Amino acid sequence: MYHKISVQDMRTGMYVVNTGVSWLQHPYLYDAEGELTPQQLTDIRKSEYTEAYIDLLRCRPGSLPPELEAMIPTTVEEYPAGFLPPPPKVSIEQELPRARKVFQTSLNMAKNMMDGIRKGQFDMPSAEPLVENILESLDQNADALFSLCKLRQKDDYTYTHCVNVSVMSALFARGIGLPQGEIQSTGLGGLLHDVGKSLIPLNILNAPRRLNDQEMGIMKRHPLLGYDYLKKNAAIPDEVLQIAIEHHEQFCGGGYPKGLSGKNISVIGRIAAIVDVFDALSSKRVYKDLMPFSKALSILYSMRGKEFFPGMVERFIRLLGVYPLGSAVELEDGCKAVVSEANMAAPMRPRVLLVRDKAGKDMGRTPCDLSKDGQPGIVRSINPWELGADPAAVLGIP
Repeated sequence: MYHKISVQDMRTGMYVVNTGVSWLQHPYLYDAEGELTPQQLTDIRKSEYTEAYIDLLRCRPGSLPPELEAMIPTTVEEYPAGFLPPPPKVSIEQELPRARKVFQTSLNMAKNMMDGIRKGQFDMPSAEPLVENILESLDQNADALFSLCKLRQKDDYTYTHCVNVSVMSALFARGIGLPQGEIQSTGLGGLLHDVGKSLIPLNILNAPRRLNDQEMGIMKRHPLLGYDYLKKNAAIPDEVLQIAIEHHEQFCGGGYPKGLSGKNISVIGRIAAIVDVFDALSSKRVYKDLMPFSKALSILYSMRGKEFFPGMVERFIRLLGVYPLGSAVELEDGCKAVVSEANMAAPMRPRVLLVRDKAGKDMGRTPCDLSKDGQPGIVRSINPWELGADPAAVLGIP
């Protein structure tokens, strides 16, 4: 449960966290993770640091002033202290064949589901086993499914969006330490979050342009339509219903359909809201081109504490990495590369595959760990056309 604090207000025993997003903040953010000692506090105040993030749940008892102490949940912890996901059990190459089958089966199910709802048909039992398969694949190597979600960009957005939100919502729920049952419900909720769109006229749903105000008003009915539709099925968990109706609500109260705010939005509703926006920003649409992952994350970060619950966006960025798998980037030496593995310990220095040198010469797929001494840093994210190659193909993802 993160809270930004000025250096002058810091006390011994407070637990500083490294959010992994200093790239979006001024250079005076102190981010050496750990519990503050008296000597550290003295050194920090003598330096030019002005702010830091602390985890309220990990601060030593008695170190927080009353106003911050009051922010800590007294019942169930909404944000467990640990949030880094477990390491993969197998390589991405080993998991890709199964992940590809899981993704395609889920995509087919999403198509059948959305088309079936328009006809008044819905098969709940067929959805639950798919979510179980998604969770099993994420447990083996989360990058395999993530790469298929965000690097394929070949199928109808309406259907792929359902699968993408399911996968990334489950990944997010797992990453912040929610119980297994809630992770499964979050994944199922992600798969079903947009069922209300099946009840929206197709000329609006599939419009090859941005919607006008009247059409957007109709489109904004879809969370309530989906909630009402799913609620008729007694087998639908309450958490799934929450995601269906809350995934467009905002922390500041400016969302829809109910204008909920703050803690009135469930934890899994907050998860789905962030994932929903990230997938929309980073996906190719008929009216917009692809957006680099880091730019999409930058936009999410700018929405923290306003549209999104404080601390949640930071955790999502830490989970995916500042430069998520498949990001096309330019290095300080002019080389262009594709991120092949995020680095949780040093988010700005992931592992990459070098594609082109400064002169544009093909470098094949040369591995490079940017966290090693002497390696160049990343200057910026680039679009795939600047790379001159398909990131999916560079990573060996068909």
